[in-house]
Amino acid sequence: MWAVRLKTLSRASRRLHIAQPTISKRIQELDSECGFAVFRKMGRSVDLTPRGEALYQLTEQIFALLDQVEEIRGMEDSPRRKVGIGVTELTAYTWLPRLVNLLAERYPTIDPHVSVEHSVTLLKKLQAGELDLVVCPTSASDASLTDLPVAKVAFSLLGSPRLCNADQTYDGAELSRIPFLTHGHGGSEVLQHWIRDLGAEPQQVIEVDSVAAQVGMAIASMGVTLLPRDMFRFLVTSGSLVEVKTRVAAPAVHYRVAYRRHERGSLIDRVAQITREACDFSRSNQVWKT
Repeated sequence: MWAVRLKTLSRASRRLHIAQPTISKRIQELDSECGFAVFRKMGRSVDLTPRGEALYQLTEQIFALLDQVEEIRGMEDSPRRKVGIGVTELTAYTWLPRLVNLLAERYPTIDPHVSVEHSVTLLKKLQAGELDLVVCPTSASDASLTDLPVAKVAFSLLGSPRLCNADQTYDGAELSRIPFLTHGHGGSEVLQHWIRDLGAEPQQVIEVDSVAAQVGMAIASMGVTLLPRDMFRFLVTSGSLVEVKTRVAAPAVHYRVAYRRHERGSLIDRVAQITREACDFSRSNQVWKT
């Protein structure tokens, strides 16, 4: 099942924590037990024979049913299931506690393992089978993955009142003279497209790996930065930052939850639905309650 889902034996071996030769031996045993070849002759990728494809469809149904059996059991001694969840820092900074609390309430046998990474890294780990689902602002272009909308987050360009005039509307040339604080290497694709739409060419781009650092550096007049509007509205109200007006409005970012297409109808699919329910980018550092 994992060889087919992840497309290569090497990925399956990492997911299952067993050596690749062991997987090859298991496939030979499977062929012998079934009386037909399940896989075609393989190079680096996995390809099923027609009979193998039919067998695989049954395999997915079997594992989906096993998931349901575990839910019915629902006892304290039920084996815990590890679920790898990948999020960006913004999710970790806002509604991740609410998600973990909801999962503990509804699926007490789930053991969530959370990774906080940039979007590109999260999607690579999902494709490699290292994570079960991810929440990020990048759509899944891989045909083996599916994604669902989670939230549309409005962003504002914010800067210190000592650096920016709140009453001025900035064009690209004027913004180019102000340092940009970006999250991670190069910032998001959305930010890059928006800067190009403005006709701006920032003379200085400062890469920051922390939302808290972005905010602190912006307050310290070290540059302007795109931040979620609702979450940081209190800094504008207090006068610590001002919203920088631009000829082209700052973009909204669409967050999505992505997981493997084969997981539709499974426990992971239901975790994805809970993820959509838990989502709230409007508040930070909250003590969430279920």
